[in-house]
Amino acid sequence: MPDTGFFCPACANALRVTGEHDLLALCETCGTSWRSKDGILLFAPDKYWGEIPEADMRALMEDIRANGFEPAVRRFRDKDPERFEFVFDHGRADWRFGIDLKPTDRVLDVGCGLGAHTFALCDEVAQVVSFDLSFLRAKFVKERAAYEQKNNIQIFVGDFMHVPLPENSYDVIVWNGILEWIGQDMKFDDPYDVQVWALQKCFRLLRPGGRLYIGIENRIALTYWVGGRDHIGLKFTSVMPRWMARAYCRLRIIKDYRTYTHSKIGYERLLKKAGFPSVRVMMPYPGYNDPRLLIPFENTACLKFAIQNLMGGMTWKRRLLKRIVSLPGILPLYRHFFYSYDLFAEKPAV
Repeated sequence: MPDTGFFCPACANALRVTGEHDLLALCETCGTSWRSKDGILLFAPDKYWGEIPEADMRALMEDIRANGFEPAVRRFRDKDPERFEFVFDHGRADWRFGIDLKPTDRVLDVGCGLGAHTFALCDEVAQVVSFDLSFLRAKFVKERAAYEQKNNIQIFVGDFMHVPLPENSYDVIVWNGILEWIGQDMKFDDPYDVQVWALQKCFRLLRPGGRLYIGIENRIALTYWVGGRDHIGLKFTSVMPRWMARAYCRLRIIKDYRTYTHSKIGYERLLKKAGFPSVRVMMPYPGYNDPRLLIPFENTACLKFAIQNLMGGMTWKRRLLKRIVSLPGILPLYRHFFYSYDLFAEKPAV
């Protein structure tokens, strides 16, 4: 078993991993151990989530086990071409063209899901270390890596808040659709404090000169002012003051509001508080999960071109938007209401 780089969260000593298929990660200092399932180390309880319903995911994995990866995935494509595209389209990781990837880079893909970013990156860097809360999703990544003979992918089940990884070890960290969910951890009462702590952990995990990528929605995006639903499933909670959103959620769904997103200025403040001195903001069109065009925040001409020439559909909202952005002086303001952002931050080299 090659050096995994895992360490004990309790006593900070390196873990010894033994076995080939039935793996065991052991801290020889305090005796804490973690077992595996199907060759995947389990550093957190299994928790399924994702765009594919769990029953469908189990059926796909059983088909792969019984009939092999390629025929099973072919049937998946024929049955659900839209989800197939979401899983296998490398274009979902086109944000990578906004970052200076090197062949020697070691990448950490946090909450890797079914591996869209992992597989888009693995041919361009030395290693991708990927993990997810779901065993089924991690198992899919493992099966696909074996089928495609991608030997530089390391996969395990883990929770970022407690993941046993060493500091100063990664050149790039990928947080695509992760930051907003981090606040659900109860390490602190205030979700904002949880987000700051998690970003500070990113800062520590990065090597000097390392880069952090975050893909996430804009808290004050135009869609939320006209009734778009937030991550918690309610209207207008995103644009409410935090205290009001938390009280409203407790009243409506007996659940706290912890899936915080922020404005462009809010993200810059958050990352600065975590230790990152500056942030480069891009506007991914049409959104961070499908970044076909990366528009620099400063480039209003490119933004205008995307809205007027690339935006499809003729809903009343889109027709209205096209008219609004044609007015003088509107585009510099509209940038702050764009649907989502790609954020790039760097740990100082010295």
